[in-house]
Amino acid sequence: MAKSHSITQPERVLNLYHHLITDEYVNKQQYVLEYDINVRTFARDMVCIRQFLCAQDTYSEVKYDSKKGYSLSGYTKTKFSTEDMIVTLRMLINSRAFSKKYLDQLVELIIQSSPVYDQNSMRNIFKNELMYYVPLENINPNLFETIWQLEKLILKKSKITMNYTKANLETITTTVIPVSVMFSEYYFYIIAYADDDKYERPISFRIDRIIDFESADKCKATYLYEQSRICELKNKLQFMQGGEKLTITFKFWGKSLQAILDKFPNSEVIGYDGDKAIVKAHVLSKSAKMWLLSQAQYLEILSPEEFREDMKNTIEQMLDNYK
Repeated sequence: MAKSHSITQPERVLNLYHHLITDEYVNKQQYVLEYDINVRTFARDMVCIRQFLCAQDTYSEVKYDSKKGYSLSGYTKTKFSTEDMIVTLRMLINSRAFSKKYLDQLVELIIQSSPVYDQNSMRNIFKNELMYYVPLENINPNLFETIWQLEKLILKKSKITMNYTKANLETITTTVIPVSVMFSEYYFYIIAYADDDKYERPISFRIDRIIDFESADKCKATYLYEQSRICELKNKLQFMQGGEKLTITFKFWGKSLQAILDKFPNSEVIGYDGDKAIVKAHVLSKSAKMWLLSQAQYLEILSPEEFREDMKNTIEQMLDNYK
C-alpha cells in the first residue's frame, strides 16, 4: 500500500536509511511502489544518504548490485549483546595494556554501542575500576599504529629490518621474518624467525620495544605463514620465551589439573601414579621451563633426562639464593 502521502521527505529519507541498515538489500522497484514515489525521487533520497555518509567520514557506503539492489557496506547488522560487551570490557581492563586516556575512550565507545537502556548500568559497573585503573609504565603512544603496520607487512609476507631495545637495554639492528602478532602477560609481541635458511626456532619481540622498522625483502618460505603451523607454535609459547621443541612428561599433583591442560593446549593425561597425574606435552623448552618452575613443589619432570637435569640445576641455583 502506498505510503508517501503520510510521511514527509525527511521521514522518507530516514525510512530508506533504516531499510539499508536493517535489511540485506533494498530493491528500488519494490521501494518506489511501496512508498508511491517515482524513480527520480528515490535517486534524490539515495543521494542524501550518500552525502550524509560522506560528511560523517564513516567507513560505510551505499553500493548497488544490478541483481539484488542497494546495500550498505562496512556496516554490520549483527550487534554485540550487553553480555558480550561486559566480558570484552573485563578483558580489556584486566590486560593493563592501554593508557588511561585511551582506555576511557575505548570503554565509552563500546558502552555507546550497547542498547540505550543498559548504558547507565554499564557505566556504573566499570566506574570504580576505571577510576583506580593502573596501566603499565611507559606505554608507547604509537603502539596500536605499529601493530597495524606490522599486521599489514605480515599479510604481504614481508621481512622487516628493525632497531630493537632488548631487556638489558642494549639496542640491536636485526632483520627477521614476522609471522604473527600475539598478546601475552600484558604485552603485544611479534612472533618471528631469524632471517636465515633454517627457521628452526621462533623468536618473540615485544612490540613496545621496537624503536623503528622498515619492510625488507619478501619471504620466500611461504610455509612459515601456514595457519596450522602458527597456531601450533602459539600453543607452545608460555611467557614468550621460545626455546627448542620438546616432548616432555611430568607428574602433577597440584590443585588444578585443568589449569595445566589449559596452559599446554596440546597436552594429555597419559596415566596416574596414585593421585598424581602423569602428563605428556609438546612444548618449547624455555617457555615451558619458566611456567613449570612456577608450580612449586607440586610437579616433577620425568623426561627427557636432559630437561629434568636442567630443571634440577635451576632449582638448586634458586635454593643457593636462600643459604
